[in-house]
Amino acid sequence: SEDEPFDFNPHFFNYPSFYFYIQFLSQAIYFCANVLIGRFSSTHDMLALHEQDPSELVLLARVITALFGVGAVWAVHLLGCRLSGPNTGLIAAAALAVLPTHVAASRTILVDTPLVFFVALALRGILQVLDSGRRTHALLPGLWIGLAASSKYTGALLVLPLVVVFAL
Repeated sequence: SEDEPFDFNPHFFNYPSFYFYIQFLSQAIYFCANVLIGRFSSTHDMLALHEQDPSELVLLARVITALFGVGAVWAVHLLGCRLSGPNTGLIAAAALAVLPTHVAASRTILVDTPLVFFVALALRGILQVLDSGRRTHALLPGLWIGLAASSKYTGALLVLPLVVVFAL
């Protein structure tokens, strides 16, 4: 309600909250831009518009997800290049780009698309740790694993290949 103070706690834990915060940030930028152009004078204006026609905020959220989808194609390209060269990277990226499940997930507001993006980056980083053997190279894949797990809980499973790489 309007009388309750704002709370960053989502009070919803079926999914981790990182992607919710990304969406919140995009909506905050949207709000500030609309204040600057004189369209909104308060958050009540934004809420009233959303209640009247939610399409603008839904479209904004879908654009954010689509950007993660495009980023996932790029990250899979990098992973494929790291695994077996540029041809493999191109084939892997093209396959993901036309995969119906990925296309559908990239068009809807789901946590799966950011998960794929962070997983591909984490796996590429894990391969770099395997190649170099340097512990300092584990910082970046550790970040990607953290962001993957913060997008969807199953992303935490990426800790296993990282641990195996250290064992090797």
